[in-house]
Parts: sequence; structure tokens; C-alpha cells
Amino acid sequence: MSSKLELTIYIDKCVIELFANDRQAIARRVYPKRLDSTGVYLFCEGGDAALDMIKTWEMMPSNRY
Repeated sequence: MSSKLELTIYIDKCVIELFANDRQAIARRVYPKRLDSTGVYLFCEGGDAALDMIKTWEMMPSNRY
């Protein structure tokens, strides 16, 4: 039996927050200025997965600093 997993992911410069089914699952610091930081991708380990929908938008800065 499989269940639907809904992910909400916020990427803000060097911080990524991931919420799974409306609960926070993980927050990590990343290093986007590295030469090998070339994009974002999704993957699945240990089973099959299908992507139903993806939405993206740019957020306005909370302050100018």
C-alpha cells in the first residue's frame, strides 16, 4: 500500500527547509556558491515515485541586508 507524499520545500540562499505532509522533516545549510552546485533535483531510493506537480516562485527579500 502506498500513500501520497506532499513536499513543500523552501530554498533561501544557503538554507533549505523541507516539509513532508505539513510537518517539518528537515532543515539544512547548503553551499550554493560552490562550482559543483549546479541545480536542484529530486530522487527516490528503495521504491518507485511519480511527480504529480511542481510549482516554483521567487520570494521577495524580507529586508535589504
